[in-house]
Amino acid sequence: TSRLYDETFTFVASANDPEDGPLSGASVVWTSDLFVPPLGMGLSITRTLPIPGTHVITCTATDSMSNTGTDRITVTAQSPVAQINHPGDGEVRTAGSMIPFVGLGRDFEDGPLTGASLAWTSSIDGMIGTGNSFNAPLSAGTNVVTLTATDSMGNTGTDVVTLTLVP
Repeated sequence: TSRLYDETFTFVASANDPEDGPLSGASVVWTSDLFVPPLGMGLSITRTLPIPGTHVITCTATDSMSNTGTDRITVTAQSPVAQINHPGDGEVRTAGSMIPFVGLGRDFEDGPLTGASLAWTSSIDGMIGTGNSFNAPLSAGTNVVTLTATDSMGNTGTDVVTLTLVP
């Protein structure tokens, strides 16, 4: 599972012990291999992950005799984030007409990304612009437009829309 670094994940488990029966509350603890304190306790937790990256989330259930059972899941909190707000995916436009492009980028460490950190490309026309907004024409055909957000460490995130440009 993959989500943006500032979106929430919900983790749900069930825990049973032959002697104690159903386990819950503080006897069920959630941890990440990338972050030292526990993420939470109980059969269900909902939260953002404290840092971006690929986390191995472990759920550990402990019974009254201190016996434990564990299960793991791998999830990714993505950063940086690119988001195309306009145009919408699947739009049909006239080739050569000016199209407004609007998007944003954000990063866990850097915050909002702007200017050259946001690069827009078309599968037909190549580089079409930079920044949060600009106007540009596209050539006829099916254009896959990609917004790439690049943070100060060189990490990237992308968003994609497909536009059909008719003559």
